[in-house]
Amino acid sequence: MLWFRRKARAKAAPSFLDRPLLTFGEVAKFEGRMATEGVFCVAELGWGKTWLVFLRFLRAYASAMGGWILGAKPEDLPLVQQLFAQMGASDRLTVIRPGGPHRINWLSELVKFAPKGAATEEVVGGLASLMEIERRSAGGGSSDESHFFKEKSIQLIAAIITVLRMGDVALTATNIYRFLMSLPVSHQELASREWQENSFADQCMAKAYMADLSAEYAGEFEHAKLHLYAELVDLNDRTRSSIVSTVSVMISRLLRGWMGELWGTTTNIDLADAFRGHWFYFDTSPLEFSEYGVSSLVMIKHLIHRIVMRRPIGPDSQPAALMSDEAQNVFVTEDRDFQAVCRSKLCCTWVATQNITGLYACLGGARAAESVVKSWLSLFGCKIFGANTDWDTNQYSSQLTGQTLQNFASFSMESGQQTTTAWDRVMGNFKSSAGFAERYEPVQRPEVWVQLRKPVPPKFEADAIIVMSRLVPLIGQHWKLVTFTPLR
Repeated sequence: MLWFRRKARAKAAPSFLDRPLLTFGEVAKFEGRMATEGVFCVAELGWGKTWLVFLRFLRAYASAMGGWILGAKPEDLPLVQQLFAQMGASDRLTVIRPGGPHRINWLSELVKFAPKGAATEEVVGGLASLMEIERRSAGGGSSDESHFFKEKSIQLIAAIITVLRMGDVALTATNIYRFLMSLPVSHQELASREWQENSFADQCMAKAYMADLSAEYAGEFEHAKLHLYAELVDLNDRTRSSIVSTVSVMISRLLRGWMGELWGTTTNIDLADAFRGHWFYFDTSPLEFSEYGVSSLVMIKHLIHRIVMRRPIGPDSQPAALMSDEAQNVFVTEDRDFQAVCRSKLCCTWVATQNITGLYACLGGARAAESVVKSWLSLFGCKIFGANTDWDTNQYSSQLTGQTLQNFASFSMESGQQTTTAWDRVMGNFKSSAGFAERYEPVQRPEVWVQLRKPVPPKFEADAIIVMSRLVPLIGQHWKLVTFTPLR
């Protein structure tokens, strides 16, 4: 009888989702699938979010994927460059900053891979996020009036882009601005021959009118024309000028100085290289470039969102990371929608901020702002809570650790008289009662985060509590006290 021995199959290498990237203590491993669920880190100033947590995650991510980093502080870049040099991967890091050799035509990249007929929506979505930041810096709140001007501004942008696209006019910031500045302000001006001959807006409108449009596009063009030449003109001067100035200030950012050079000329890099292991660092820190730095980071973040969401996923698709510190500077409402679905595109988000109250404030501080922020935070699979003195942040952290059933004892004593003397107590001339009660109390009270360690010499260690549902199979609970130490 012949016996055949089956040849042992080579053990397949673990996929990215099963690959351990780093550990929290001896047991809790942080794997690739956890990275795709997102990481949110919050701790007060001086706790070490950058050099204790960010650099540790960056080293782990850089060993397994490419990605994008939104520069929050000027001093962060040398730390990142040093880390890549230590890894022998300096050639995998590209720094994009004003005055550098790299350029990205933001508007062209937005519509580059847009589905047919969706170019207007792509550009409007990007400009809407930019407008949200612009109105925030100008003191715009969440009132009904603010919402009205935002909606009207978006409607104006959409109408302009529709006319430019259907008239086959180049979709550039310059052409959008020229169109905006040459719109009629009254019905008398609209009817004048001098305005018709000199208005760039009317010239574009004529090209779109003469184009061979399908029935679907013809209806869209008529709607844009009605808005620009009727609805907008019928508004009173103050309302119309407020809407136009909101859009013009936003568009002019794309034309001024280094912003126009960096985001308005010809693209010479491919941000999709992050899916092939490359890293891009956007060095336009708000601390260095003020509100223009904020606008720049919001623009590139939106573009990255669109690149990720357009991406087809297959068996050989590689992950990519999007990392940003000081989230309160660049947080917009679209971040919530992106976080809800980016896991399916293998995008690993990493976000840090100082406290949750700052996120409420950047959205206007109303009840609606709290709901938006908390719904965004709930989408992160891993939350790291370091030392903090912000009460709202600590309450939120405490709530996430859960509650446990605790016993409480009570004891009371009375004599029937107004006062109980020592003699009464000795002679037993009093009544006493004792009892026990059970109720649910937080596992970790809010004041625990005030007492967590911050880095001090000589070890520079800092404590944090990590909340992550994937810890349950590993350690039997969903939270863990960990200690972060400097990279060696």
